[in-house]
Amino acid sequence: MTIRKKILGVIFSLFIVMGILIYAINRFWLINGYIELETRDMIKTTGQVSERMEADLSALKRTVGDWAPLDDTYRIHKRPETKRPLY
Repeated sequence: MTIRKKILGVIFSLFIVMGILIYAINRFWLINGYIELETRDMIKTTGQVSERMEADLSALKRTVGDWAPLDDTYRIHKRPETKRPLY
């Protein structure tokens, strides 16, 4: 075996080892940290969406409460004159 083949074998082996090492670091350290970060962000975002929906529902209830008496008045005035209640 010539020196050239030995050097190529060592370089090839180093590339294989480095590839495995980089894969292991990515898989077990970076990706797990990223998954944990995304999970925390998703929980926070879900809470924000829930709070916003509750605020919208509260505003909608106030609006419906404000308009409800007007709906009754509109229905009474839409009736023919003969069927309207006397006050």
